[in-house]
Amino acid sequence: MAYEVLKFDKYKAAGGKGSYDRGVLSTKLSKWSEFYNEIRLFREHKDYVWRGQRRGYPEWNLQSKFDRRPVYSDERERKKILKEHLYQFQKAIRGRRGTNPPKLE
Repeated sequence: MAYEVLKFDKYKAAGGKGSYDRGVLSTKLSKWSEFYNEIRLFREHKDYVWRGQRRGYPEWNLQSKFDRRPVYSDERERKKILKEHLYQFQKAIRGRRGTNPPKLE
């Protein structure tokens, strides 16, 4: 399932400074005020996902927190813990996904 949060042309027309390539919006800013202006454009769009780590920090690779802080000894144990984590997540969101939501896989 893909989410289209904000049409790129509307984003640019509203003053957005970013560029869009292969599904990723990138923005280079030089002042905090520019950051606040960019965030303002997405305030009403709750599905927008962004990641802001700087380059040069190898310990912040693009991976989940689950894999950044491993607590398992091998791949089999990792899969077992991941399955339990997914089960707990699905259990926690029961009743929070609206009326008649699609089944999670």
